[in-house]
Amino acid sequence: QLGAGPLGFAAGIHWHERKQNAPPSPLTANGRVAANKDVSGAISSATDVDWFKFTVTSPGDVKVKLTMPDLDNLDWYLYTASDLVLFSARGYSSSNPEVGTYNAPAAGTYYIKVVGYAGAVSPYVLNVSGAGVTP
Repeated sequence: QLGAGPLGFAAGIHWHERKQNAPPSPLTANGRVAANKDVSGAISSATDVDWFKFTVTSPGDVKVKLTMPDLDNLDWYLYTASDLVLFSARGYSSSNPEVGTYNAPAAGTYYIKVVGYAGAVSPYVLNVSGAGVTP
């Protein structure tokens, strides 16, 4: 069974590009997504969760695109820095790629969580663009 980490996150969470053994805390995360740049990752088990951090420099639309090979089914969820419990947007259909747009009301830090639907595992490519997105 997974134990709870900082802020109640399960111990199986990965912050991409984080230092090995660093706590999976959004307050110390350094796994970032650059504007309109493809980032590769993989969900390798039913309990695997990947988090990415990005900054919006001005209010406006943020487009999230998650692409999987074949007919794999992964989902993404977008969170604001002030609420890492309730998502603000999500891509959770059976579409491939999973694409969605979120109207960021303010500049600030945002997070994307990538998970497998119903235990799905798959490599993926994540792309975040728009609204002054910076790593």
